[in-house]
Amino acid sequence: MNWEGFVKTERLEIQSKYESEIRFGPAYFKLKSIPEIRLLEFDIYGDWFYRHKSFLFLQQWNSTKTPNTNLICINLNSFEYKIVLDRIQSVFWLMEFKNEKLYFIDDYNKKKYLIDLSKL
Repeated sequence: MNWEGFVKTERLEIQSKYESEIRFGPAYFKLKSIPEIRLLEFDIYGDWFYRHKSFLFLQQWNSTKTPNTNLICINLNSFEYKIVLDRIQSVFWLMEFKNEKLYFIDDYNKKKYLIDLSKL
C-alpha cells in the first residue's frame, strides 16, 4: 500500500498507510508527518481524528488483539506530541465542544472526560 493523505492543516500534513484490520472490525494504519514528528512514526493508529483550534487529536493503538488505545494530541503550533489519555478500552470515540469546554467521549464504555486545554 502507498502513503495517502490523512489530514492536512495549514502547517502540518499527516499521511497514512494501511497496515491491516481487526477481523470484522476497524482498520489500523501507520502515520508519518511533514514536517516530521518522529514519535508519530513508531506506532499504529485508527482512522479517527479530531481538530480543535490549534490541536489535532489522534487515536493511537496499543494492541490489535484487544481494545487498548491512547488519545494523542499534537499542538499544531509547536508540533509537540503528547499522550492525553491512555489505556482506553475502546476504539469508538467522540469529541464534544460544549459551553467552552472540550470533552472526550468513550462511546463504547459510556465515559466522558474533560480535556484541560491549558495542559496541552
